[in-house]
Amino acid sequence: MTEPMPALVLAAGASSRMGTVKSLLHWKGQTVLGHILGEVRKAGFIPLVVTGAHGEEVQTVLAELEVASTFNPHWALGMGSSIRCGMKAVREKSPQAPGVLILVCDQPLISEGYLREVVRVFREGGHAGIVASRYPDGGGVPALFSQKYWDALLYLPDAHGARKLIARETQNVSYLDPGEASADMDTPESYNRLLEQTGQKLKT
Repeated sequence: MTEPMPALVLAAGASSRMGTVKSLLHWKGQTVLGHILGEVRKAGFIPLVVTGAHGEEVQTVLAELEVASTFNPHWALGMGSSIRCGMKAVREKSPQAPGVLILVCDQPLISEGYLREVVRVFREGGHAGIVASRYPDGGGVPALFSQKYWDALLYLPDAHGARKLIARETQNVSYLDPGEASADMDTPESYNRLLEQTGQKLKT
């Protein structure tokens, strides 16, 4: 039986544009992070959260949810440093997993259904490549990387996420349209738009 795959959830940023910890904002009766972790688990992944700027606050939520985490002391250097930190933990915890899913903590419309579609395409490809979400400017997360790319993820530049790796390996990438799930929330205005879109009470 195939070992469950890990999902690396990046939640290390300072949320400076939001003005508060965006991963801990309210979403459907829980936090944004709690909601995303629920979808990740329902899709069959084992989540691992990378914390950083607001590590203590985020860790309080993770303890209640019984979700593993790893702290990135160099979070301010950029997303690449958080991916590297997370991948070191992934290699220790899930060395035989065929792939790792990478996603961020500010896309609350990401669903179990979309993540299951990512897995389906990954399996159809023989666990050998990358399945990435398609954006107007190229491929991005959520993205599922086969073990073939784990070394490359460990050597990402500090300031960059996985997009350059996806672009470099585009011949080995299967792209999926995330639709509305691509929406993120970096500011109070974008958060309120998503609340309104999903019929929730606006932040005041």
